[in-house]
Amino acid sequence: MKVILRQDYESLGKIGEVVEVKDGFARNFLLPRKIAYSALKGNLASLEEEKKNFAKKAEHEREAAENLSTELEKVSVTIPVQVGEEDKIFGTVTTQMIAEALKEKGFDIDKRRI
Repeated sequence: MKVILRQDYESLGKIGEVVEVKDGFARNFLLPRKIAYSALKGNLASLEEEKKNFAKKAEHEREAAENLSTELEKVSVTIPVQVGEEDKIFGTVTTQMIAEALKEKGFDIDKRRI
């Protein structure tokens, strides 16, 4: 069965791609979870419009990320950690620690985006 991906799926492809999958996988997993929709003639026709919308959305997200990047370049955060002899750090500085330090500075960033 051919389906059109609504979102990136690691083992299948990227958003907007038409991929061939087994019927059961499509009916029982992809379609109910709205990860993909069937590649019917009408859906294939609307695919180009969706690709344009996705490109606009991706461009907007990229611009927002660049703006955030320029703001973050001006910010410095200090994260206290335990150190041993010769200033070696015990453990690691996690993305959660960085996200919390940035939140104190006024930036609400999800730890998965760091």
